[in-house]
Amino acid sequence: MFKSKHYQGNGTLAKNTDTSSYADACSKITTSNVVETTTRGGILTTSRVVVLLLFVLTFSAKAQIPTVTILDINAGGTINSDEVDAALTSAGLLTTDDFHAIIPKGEGIRTIGLSAFAGKNVISIIGEDIENSINMSFQGCSKLEKVVLPKCRVLGTLAFENCNALRELTLGKQVPTYPNGTPMDEFVFYGITDLSLIKLNVPEKSVDLYAAHPVFGQMNIVGIPQKVTHINKVNVKKGRLIITPQP
Repeated sequence: MFKSKHYQGNGTLAKNTDTSSYADACSKITTSNVVETTTRGGILTTSRVVVLLLFVLTFSAKAQIPTVTILDINAGGTINSDEVDAALTSAGLLTTDDFHAIIPKGEGIRTIGLSAFAGKNVISIIGEDIENSINMSFQGCSKLEKVVLPKCRVLGTLAFENCNALRELTLGKQVPTYPNGTPMDEFVFYGITDLSLIKLNVPEKSVDLYAAHPVFGQMNIVGIPQKVTHINKVNVKKGRLIITPQP
């Protein structure tokens, strides 16, 4: 048993605290305290050591996770595993490091290839132009929390196998199918123990389609209101501008 004596800044004894460990004793020290920690066998540390909370926080803070842009080096319109590895290397990271991935818009990249991110410690993936995510694209990405693929029409088998950290998925107006056009099934998300933990963002008008799907229907579906992309009619009524979007 350790015994801690806590002193205020003026040297007045504030309280005695019995603790089960030295670490527990240290955890009770605040920035304004001066501490003298002893054991039954004698003094453990130098008396009256001022502990700075800022110092502790500096060493316990988590490093910021970097964001990596994945480029189509082979110019084939598909992101493959070697291009993911090359992007990590270019960013000064190891292939085992945590990272966020962005697949840039307007570069003609339409497909995430076979096992492209498989086994990587990727936290989130944003691919706004991606239309196809082939077999095992994210297989074994145990830290993957968020995927944004608003134009995706194809999901390959085992694409999200064992991605149990996945909490948010954004897809487009069309419910994805397998690459051969057949309806996709639970093998896309094979190994995920609870699909209801995933928030599925889809266009508002597509909510019913996803809700009726045997796999996506198990997720927490959220409808995203669509932006006005074309003004079909403009009226001014009683000083108010009324915009009617094209259906």
